[in-house]
This record gives sequence, C-alpha cells and structure tokens, in this order.
Amino acid sequence: MPTLPPTASPTASPTPTPGGYPGSLGERAVFTYYFYWYDTQTGTHMDAVDPLTDRPPASPPITFRGTTWHRRQIEDALYAGVDVILPVYWAGSVHRFWAEPGVVNLARALEEVRLSGLTPPALGMFYDTNSQRGLDLRTKAGRDTIWAGVRFFFHTVPKHYWAKADGGRPPIWFWSSDVLGGYDSGFLADLSARFEAEFGVRPYLVLERTWVASQPDLVGWDSSYAWFAYPPAFSAKVAEVSPGYDERAIPDRGEMYVPREAGEFYRRGLTEAVMSGAPWLAIETWNELHEATEIAETVEYGRQYLDITREYSAYFKAGSLPAGMRIETPYADNTSVRTVLGPTNTENGLALAPSDLDGLHRAVVKAGVAGRQTVPLTPDSASAYLYFRVDDGFYFNAPVPIRIDVTYYDEGTQSLLLQYDAAPAASAWDADTMYRLVEVGALSDTRRWKTASIELRDARFCGHQNGGSDFRLAAPEGHPLTVSKVVVTKLA
Repeated sequence: MPTLPPTASPTASPTPTPGGYPGSLGERAVFTYYFYWYDTQTGTHMDAVDPLTDRPPASPPITFRGTTWHRRQIEDALYAGVDVILPVYWAGSVHRFWAEPGVVNLARALEEVRLSGLTPPALGMFYDTNSQRGLDLRTKAGRDTIWAGVRFFFHTVPKHYWAKADGGRPPIWFWSSDVLGGYDSGFLADLSARFEAEFGVRPYLVLERTWVASQPDLVGWDSSYAWFAYPPAFSAKVAEVSPGYDERAIPDRGEMYVPREAGEFYRRGLTEAVMSGAPWLAIETWNELHEATEIAETVEYGRQYLDITREYSAYFKAGSLPAGMRIETPYADNTSVRTVLGPTNTENGLALAPSDLDGLHRAVVKAGVAGRQTVPLTPDSASAYLYFRVDDGFYFNAPVPIRIDVTYYDEGTQSLLLQYDAAPAASAWDADTMYRLVEVGALSDTRRWKTASIELRDARFCGHQNGGSDFRLAAPEGHPLTVSKVVVTKLA
C-alpha cells in the first residue's frame, strides 16, 4: 500500500489585535439617535404591536437581546462616519424589560467590536422624556427618578466608551420639556452635582430647545438642539438633520409626511449642516423605523443612506464642501421667489408655513381678490402671524441684500410688521435676532389692496423661527391681516 502523506494541521486564524477606545471628540463630531427597543422574538415595537413604516433586514434579526444585532449597527455606524451613538433610553418599570438589558448588550457589543480590531463609536445618553410624562423635576421624587436612569446607564457603559465632550464630560441629551410636569435650574444643578459625586466628572447637558424657549432664564445647561428637523434645524452647537419623516402608518397619529426625494432631502440638509459652521451634526435618526427617519440599512433603501452619510460626514468633519457643491434646488439660480395665496397657494420657492399655533390662517376673498387671512389662536389672543419659508437653494445663511414685496388688504390703522431671521445658522437662541422687527408699511383702512416693500441687508433665513420658518408678517392688534402675494428678490 502506498504511504499516505501526513494529515495537514489546519492553520489557526490569527487573533486580531484589539482596536483602541474612543478618544475625545474633535472640533467637529457626528452624532445619531439609536433606537434599541425592537425585538422580533416577542414583537416588542414590531408590526404585531406598533406598525413599522420601514423594515429592517431579516439578518441579523433585530433585537435588543444579545449582541449580534447591536454589533452590526455599531460596525455600520463606523462605516458611516458616526462618532457618537446616543441610545434612546426609556425609564420606568413598564420599559425596564428592554431598556436595561438593551444597554447591557450594547455595551458588550462595543467590546466585541473593539476586540475584533476596530475602534467603536463612543456612547452618550439620550434620555427620552416621553417615558416620564407629567414628572415634576422640581421635586425630590422627580429628580431621584431621572438620576436612577442616568446612574444605571453610566454604570453599565464602561468609561472607556463614554463620549468625551468639553473637558472630558460625557453628554446627556434630554428630549422635549413639553411632556414634563415641571422643571427648573435646580434640577440641572442637582443632576450635575450627583453625577460628579458618583463619577468624578460633570456631565455635558444638551437640552431640546423647548426647555430654554419655555424658561429663558434656565441655567446649568451646556448646549441645545432642535428635534423634528424637517427642515434642518440649527443651534450654536448642533446642526440637526433628517432624511425624511412619515407617521401615516402609526395609529392615532396624523398625516405628517416629509418625502425623502430619493435622498435629495437628506443631501440638502447635510449640505446646510456643513455650511452652518456648527461643530456637531446630529442625525435624526439612526433607526426610528415607525416614523421612517432612519439612515440604517433597511429593506426599502438598502445601504443608500449609510453611503450618503459616509460621504457627507467627511465633508462635515473637514468643515467645507467640495468646490462647486451647493444646495441644489429648482430655485438655486433664481433672482426671486414668490407665493400667491388663496384657497390653493401657488408657491414658487416661497412657501406659507402650515397653519398652526400662532400661525393659523384661512382662505378669504377681499374686494374680489383671494388671499390668506390670519386667525387668532384664541378669541382674546392678539398674536397672529403668517409664517414663510424661503427655498434654501435660493437663500441660506448668506447676508445678500434682498427686497420683500407684500401685497396686502389695507384694513385697520396700525403698522404692517415683519419679523425676519437675521441670525447665522450656528447661533445661540436670541429672539431679537431671530425675530428681528421692522415696519413694512402703515395701514390706513382704505379697504383696498396695496403693495408694500422693504429692503433687508442682514437676513440669514436659516429657519430659526417657529416651524423652521424664515420670516413672518404680523397682524395689527385687533385686526386680521390678509395677504395675497409675497415676493422675495435678490438685489445683488
């Protein structure tokens, strides 16, 4: 019998050299909101209970249980250029079954990614106040409740993986204050003191803008941001951008829908984020599949939005766009934009904001001409405005001289007022700048249609006003304001 050669021993796979831990944040950083409440095994936040608008890939199964799905998301976030993942944490006994083990497994997945040879993104905390509706943070009980969740999160996530903002301080982001029963500066001071006593460093507190808008004298916070980035929203620190929005599949919601435009809506927002000069970019969201704001891989879009994010996160961190890149819209080369108002508005680069809160309006006919008329929020309310959004490709964050022409029905005897956004994109909240007040003309109660004009040389039109608007026309106190046409023209 022939002699058989010896059996070859299999070559052992080399053990990868572990990657590093996340370092301190640089001058510019990319954040995204990470929803980890999904579980295919129990149907938690899945179609059986909460209809999804967009679908995750079948593999790996989407679940907060275990590390496999978390690890894929971490690796994809690295690919996309994300520096900080903000897990959306929900507190309370009803949510504990997924909120706490989800953080545990996410922390384990970070370590798995590091041991595979990569440096994972850092983690900050996003405390979703929706889980604490009605909680009064002016009370010890309210403060204890928030602290319990914060303490759990930062004891669970090893310090190696904490995001390090100014002075090595880990960021804690809070969602809207509108759902709370009350809050004050004492809550922020108490939270910071407890955190420093427990962990040896003060947290970096980032508040949704409702906190400061409702209490302008609030102290103890570090930065703010604006949720619902449709259109993009800006603060002094954070440019907030989203790929779109669709709530139509969610029970007991409205019909709000912001189309993705095959990625162009997202590209425009990211372009504005680079142009804004803000040091942080917050992407809303990584994977909120119910509201269809996700950039993560899905059945519907594949990895398209990961690729877009990868491209633009590089521009953002470099602080500049490639030569010739701009905000591309059909009105980018126009010298003027306009809207003609009536039962159905004709909008060409200038849009009347949806009727909401102090911007309610209705269609009317005056002296044979159609227009839109302000409607007070309440019968005794003196505040009523028409809000307008200027196409961003036509005008964004650049003080080019412009003229605004307003065709209005002359009713009443007071001034026709304009408040416009004169604040650069990355600006701290300042009502005097974001709602700069000028008089367009004087009303003389002729009950005829007239046109008034005003030139502005310091407008910025970065969407700082309510609903992402750029300017608003104010109704004379005690009288409705009726407008049929508005034109914005560049003078240079």
